[in-house]
Amino acid sequence: MFTQVFGTQCTDPPAVRPRSRFVMGLVKLVFLLGVGCFGTLAQADMAYVADGGNKVYVIDTSDNRIVAAVPVGHIPIGVAVNQVGTRVYVANSGGNTVSVINTGINQVVATVPVEISPYNLVVNPSGTRVYVTNNGSNKVSVIDTGTNSVVASITVENNPDGIAINPAGTRVYVANRGSDSVSVIDTGTNQVMDTMKIGWLPYGVAVNPSGTRIYVTSERTSGKPSFTVINVSNDANQVVDTVEVGLVPAGIVVNPAGTLIYVGDYVDNKISVVDANTNRVISTVQVGYNSSVEMYSPSYVAINLSGTRVYATSFIDKDVVVIDTNTNKEITGIFNSNDGYTYGYTSGIAIGTVPSEPAKCENPAKHAKYSIATGRVSIPFTDLPALKEDSPEATGGMAVFKNLRLQFFKEQDFKVVASTVTPDTSKEPVGDPCHAVYTYATRTLRIPRVEVPSIISTFPAITEGKPISIYEVTLQHIETNPVDLGIVRIKDATLIETIQ
Repeated sequence: MFTQVFGTQCTDPPAVRPRSRFVMGLVKLVFLLGVGCFGTLAQADMAYVADGGNKVYVIDTSDNRIVAAVPVGHIPIGVAVNQVGTRVYVANSGGNTVSVINTGINQVVATVPVEISPYNLVVNPSGTRVYVTNNGSNKVSVIDTGTNSVVASITVENNPDGIAINPAGTRVYVANRGSDSVSVIDTGTNQVMDTMKIGWLPYGVAVNPSGTRIYVTSERTSGKPSFTVINVSNDANQVVDTVEVGLVPAGIVVNPAGTLIYVGDYVDNKISVVDANTNRVISTVQVGYNSSVEMYSPSYVAINLSGTRVYATSFIDKDVVVIDTNTNKEITGIFNSNDGYTYGYTSGIAIGTVPSEPAKCENPAKHAKYSIATGRVSIPFTDLPALKEDSPEATGGMAVFKNLRLQFFKEQDFKVVASTVTPDTSKEPVGDPCHAVYTYATRTLRIPRVEVPSIISTFPAITEGKPISIYEVTLQHIETNPVDLGIVRIKDATLIETIQ
């Protein structure tokens, strides 16, 4: 006979002679955790899309499926992912903040105050700095990602908007929409080292993979909608060409090979495809008519890391469209306008490869511990989502709580002993890899390390000891009230190691 546990067929536990049905339940639970029915973690490029409903939606680009919705600040616009895929940064233009998302748990782990109306942002290649354009204060904020605090504020020209960084991380390029210019920032000194006049109302900025060219979209250059090609090799900062595209060019991205440029047109509902060697348009893709969604005004564009798909969002619509770069055809749409996922518009989009495994807990003192004798799981630290006052809706923030207890109930279910949970005052950082994390969107509690002892004997009393098995466990909240955890059920367990 087989029992379905964690999606894998497992044999029933061997016969035992416990003192009671309670002990039998504990023995069965330990067996279910220990028979080797383990889940695996997949790795994929993830797209992060800012939405007008004050959320960032996470899309698995392998199948274009929405896998998470993360509450962030007010009116999110720009989105950026660090190079190792562990953090996403979101510019909240209505809240004058930047939200920091831990991609391993899809939760906001920090909120950084910046200046007025942050629009767009970029992460340096080493992941140590984030540069944020503040459209309302003519500043670029520099965030130290180690402390999640602003360490510099750089004055640029009027209404900074689009921003990009070169592959070496030494230069940041800022499109100043109100001054028809591009500021060049030396990241070593956090000073503006050059300012270039270009077309009217510059918007998006992109850098080629070799760091020798930047491309800046403008509503008009010499009376025509276009983007400007600038030679930045050896800090030359010279305009070498202008390319006429569409009616109002907006977002712009270069493919990983540096051979093709994709430009979203805010008015013409098209994506222009430009040959980077000749600076000539070689194709145009009409969007919003060939997929399951109707989309207008593509504003932001991003490309997956293999260069096979382009994703476009709309600042006046609710949808995202996906383009096959081999055929230059629209192949699908995400966020049908009637599906209730989004509110009003989608804006910034960024794509990164999330690590196949979250950061590991290296501190045994922070492991959760399961006592067979008491039937209790003791969790030292838990990251819990902050809720709005008098509402079960999450605000997007997280706080650390200590001493969460789970009491064995029956089969694979535990009751949450809520009275034991207290706010942490020891300044434990949110996002520590040893912390348990409750994810509001999925109603799951992930415990990265649970120590489960072996049963030495059950009569006349339970004796437990080594070997000790350490598991990563995910519990599914099964209560109807989302504010009170109530009862949780084992959803998945993965054996990490065994201590003899």
